[in-house]
Amino acid sequence: MNLPGFLASLALLASVTAGAAPNNTVEEGTVLWWDLTCNFFVVQTPSGFTLFEWMSGPKPAPGHAMEGPLEGFGPRNLVNKTADNQVTLAYTEVHSTSKRWVAGKVPGFCKRKKDFVAQVERERAADRPPGSGPSAAQPATQ
Repeated sequence: MNLPGFLASLALLASVTAGAAPNNTVEEGTVLWWDLTCNFFVVQTPSGFTLFEWMSGPKPAPGHAMEGPLEGFGPRNLVNKTADNQVTLAYTEVHSTSKRWVAGKVPGFCKRKKDFVAQVERERAADRPPGSGPSAAQPATQ
């Protein structure tokens, strides 16, 4: 690649990454699920659900209050309010308003993934009105 082409590519990369600034909004959420076998955990935030990979610091547990930038993508310093305000370094994997979608994004090698997905499905089934599930017979229309 010639120098002008390289510089043009570098300028394009700089403009793209500048537009993708990390979300540094501080929110508070609650840990819903944690799997020690793979170091992944899910936090319920005011705007949905976030899947994190734990990297260092106090390990979160279900019920722990976490504070920090709970959305976006990439490394995050989260304050574990339940563990004496110690900082937990975690990597944001995905965020969504759909708990079911986030549960499906938990890596398959996590031994407790099936339990979490089953829990989410039970909650979803409990929220459906009776007779509205996929097994409910649909009346014939004419």
